[in-house]
Amino acid sequence: MEKDKIVTLLLDEVHIKEYFEYKGGCVTGMSCDSEASASSAQVFMVKSIASQYKDVVHVLPVHSISGEILHEFIKKIIIGLEGIGFTVIGIITDNNSVNRKAVGLFIDPPELSYCYSHPVNKQRPLFYVVDPVHLFKCMRNNWLNQKNDGKCFFYPNFDLVPEVKDIANFKTARFSTIRDLYNLESDSLVKYGFKLSLKALAPSNMERQISVGFEYF
Repeated sequence: MEKDKIVTLLLDEVHIKEYFEYKGGCVTGMSCDSEASASSAQVFMVKSIASQYKDVVHVLPVHSISGEILHEFIKKIIIGLEGIGFTVIGIITDNNSVNRKAVGLFIDPPELSYCYSHPVNKQRPLFYVVDPVHLFKCMRNNWLNQKNDGKCFFYPNFDLVPEVKDIANFKTARFSTIRDLYNLESDSLVKYGFKLSLKALAPSNMERQISVGFEYF
């Protein structure tokens, strides 16, 4: 369907085990950017903004990719997708410095922005968004890592930001309050925190690092 073809390009890095394997007459495990084995894979995905369509369009094995090389691959993939009928309106990545540099190269001199000229048609915009899923994940992980009693985050009263001068004007967000809510409602049929789970409240180290692509998919 035509509405499936209006998409954003999502980019995420997935860490993989390093090894070489000879199979079917081919050696696998090589990285595209060096002679070393691949330690991660840059996964490129498309997600329609008007329908449920989504798909992985390219997987790039890398060892330690630079912003310049990643930029060239992003540009080639956008041009390739446009060539087969897709309309790519934007790019979504996490806030990694390599990703920021790669996207910033869409303008000369390089500069980080929310909008660039499209590589297929300079008259079209190509939007750039730092993935909100990753931002929330970072906030959650930092909240879980707090060492104080109650795992508290302290933040200013934003209504009084110009006047914030001492700790009395700061507010507190306690992670322990969310855990208390889960414990209170764990046996209830009707819940305020109906999506709270032990996995969300006490994720393993692997679960803390779930990639953007898998969260979108």
